[in-house]
Amino acid sequence: MKPILDDQKLQVIGSILIVTVRYYDDGFIETAEGFVTSFDYVLKRIKLEMDFEILW
Repeated sequence: MKPILDDQKLQVIGSILIVTVRYYDDGFIETAEGFVTSFDYVLKRIKLEMDFEILW
């Protein structure tokens, strides 16, 4: 069984680590880098804060 972190611990980790995400968009592989601000477990998405811009 995988260990599960609660939301408070995830926020602490996300505010410390810079996360790099690579994703496929319109035929190209894009890269986004920033701090994790929240997780959506249902839709399997993370929210990144990147230089005053927040992306899902």
